[in-house]
Amino acid sequence: MISCDIRLVNYFMNLDKFIEYAVANSKGINLPRVSQGVVLSVPFPLPTLPEQQEIVRILDNLFEKEQRARELCDVIDKIDLMKKAILARAFRGELGTNDPSEESAMGLLRESLNSS
Repeated sequence: MISCDIRLVNYFMNLDKFIEYAVANSKGINLPRVSQGVVLSVPFPLPTLPEQQEIVRILDNLFEKEQRARELCDVIDKIDLMKKAILARAFRGELGTNDPSEESAMGLLRESLNSS
């Protein structure tokens, strides 16, 4: 009997083609039930165990990179939102300084306009 890496089977069973086949051959209307026979009837190319492990390693690495890329896209989206919010506040004159001893931005603007 050939050894099988269960993680590879999991990846295979999450493929769109497998899901379509399973649903098309399932029983039940509202909640399709996929029998063991349907699952076992799907042709499943099974390489050697070392090849399976290498395939799983590559897929794990790709999915990890995809997840990191999505997280970076989320960060970029948040930065864009913050930039827009800061610009909007700046145009409304709502930005101030952190130092209470400094004059307000409006006061500095008035002062520079009066001196010119």
